[in-house]
Amino acid sequence: METKLLAPSTELTASYVPEIKEKQIHRGKQFIYPENLPAWEVWHESLLALATRTSSRTKTEHAFSMLIAAHAWGIPAHNFPLQLDVIYFDDRRRGTSKVGELAGRGGLPVHRFNRKYPADAWVQQNGLRVLDYPYFLLELLQLDDAKQALVTADALVRKVLQVEHSLSEIQQRELAKLRATVVDLARQYFTEAVAQRVQRRCTLMNPLAESALETLVRVDLVRAGVPGLVCQFPIFSEGGHYYADLCLPAQLLVIECDGQEKYMIDPQRTYESNRQKALENLGFRVIRVSWEQANTPGYLSKVARSLGIRLASGLWRW
Repeated sequence: METKLLAPSTELTASYVPEIKEKQIHRGKQFIYPENLPAWEVWHESLLALATRTSSRTKTEHAFSMLIAAHAWGIPAHNFPLQLDVIYFDDRRRGTSKVGELAGRGGLPVHRFNRKYPADAWVQQNGLRVLDYPYFLLELLQLDDAKQALVTADALVRKVLQVEHSLSEIQQRELAKLRATVVDLARQYFTEAVAQRVQRRCTLMNPLAESALETLVRVDLVRAGVPGLVCQFPIFSEGGHYYADLCLPAQLLVIECDGQEKYMIDPQRTYESNRQKALENLGFRVIRVSWEQANTPGYLSKVARSLGIRLASGLWRW
């Protein structure tokens, strides 16, 4: 039996002795961790452990995609199915199986796909073979669901280019080059219809998005025909230098995306309250959108009414 000791989320003091937990992942691996380790960390490690087991049994060229690749790259995945997606670089057909134990499901599904990618289309991340970023972007951008595709694509490009609040000239050139590479790969490995979809979505990737929620709100607004939307718009005042999550500068309107992480570090919302007052003193109107609102039918119409605009009669072909 292989065991792995997971680190606690905070430093342990001499006066604190944690309760030790044990979690059986599969026949060959067990986790041992203290009680203060967040459930998310255990979940993350469990997925990677099951993927590692699957990979160790695979003798041909392969790489993980989708959920496992996102976890290995350390980026968000939006509504990905709970399964292991393995890409094989040959024509041999393989079936679906299950691996390990997770969340009482009696095994995680392993879905296998074939692509004629080159043997070097993978990279090592977090100890796993995953698709290298141009190929991972290609797999993401050809998905049916635009939101699912762009949440992870935005985050992946942001990480690869090491973007913060703005794009330097070098980063802009690298982004243009990456978009062209992904489109070329789409034309090489997929049908023309899929290649056109990938090309449309490449133009919509925005590595300035700091969170999955920002991408989701931006996608909804752009699809609805809202013009002039800017990510991470810089706003200067005597009290500080601010970056609006989303902004319509011509309308002096700021849209703030209130994800959970924002209030974990500012539970009293003191900083956000002061920030909003400063923006309002500069003449900006501030609209706040939470995860709950973004997942509520009709929220987009409410935002549009507050913007004083009419939504497009039909959604774009994405």
